[in-house]
Amino acid sequence: MGTKLVRNIIADASAYLADEGTRRKWSQALLLKWLNYAEKAICLVKPDAYSAVVSSLLVPGTKQTKPETLTMIGRVTRNTGSAGTTPGKVIAEMDLDTMDQGEDWHTTTAATVVKYFIRIPGDNSSFFVWPPVHATTPVYVEMSGPALPADITETNWTTGTQTINLPDVFVNPILELILFRACDMLSSSNDAMTAKANQALSRAIQMITGKSDAEAQTRVRGAAGKG
Repeated sequence: MGTKLVRNIIADASAYLADEGTRRKWSQALLLKWLNYAEKAICLVKPDAYSAVVSSLLVPGTKQTKPETLTMIGRVTRNTGSAGTTPGKVIAEMDLDTMDQGEDWHTTTAATVVKYFIRIPGDNSSFFVWPPVHATTPVYVEMSGPALPADITETNWTTGTQTINLPDVFVNPILELILFRACDMLSSSNDAMTAKANQALSRAIQMITGKSDAEAQTRVRGAAGKG
């Protein structure tokens, strides 16, 4: 989590937009909405910008799916019991080729404690575990990986203490993405605003990736341009 106050970033955005002489007044709540979009858009381009550790309930068998809170699989670290709250045995990572040397490993006796976590090449959403998960007793494991941050809420724009979810290094691209969204709202009737929106988006991508990246711009435009 960063240390930069949300209210200060919103104030900076408001000041910039006022200096641009726009006739439309964007509410602080709306600018905050775009800040939340901006954080998520940054995470789509730079997955390591935000991560989470979660306790995930597995399904019976060997094939599993990552929890919705993670954008991709990082590690499966340890067992957390039948309620997801009790630290248990560590889980070692094993490669798929090694596991496949035993052709029946998917059908061995089910258990309530996982020993191995196996990645599926080319698949960031699914993975295998061994032994197969028990069909009736709940089995939870602790997982970590890139994630999307929860929305920030703030109502006190004078002394509020809410900070951004991402590290402080992302303050400037967050601001640029807020400005992109604000200028983009007026782009249909104002060519100057179209240019300013594109410039803000381009600056944000440059800050996030260190280069001009058309594919990243497309992904961020979709995520930061919602609603």
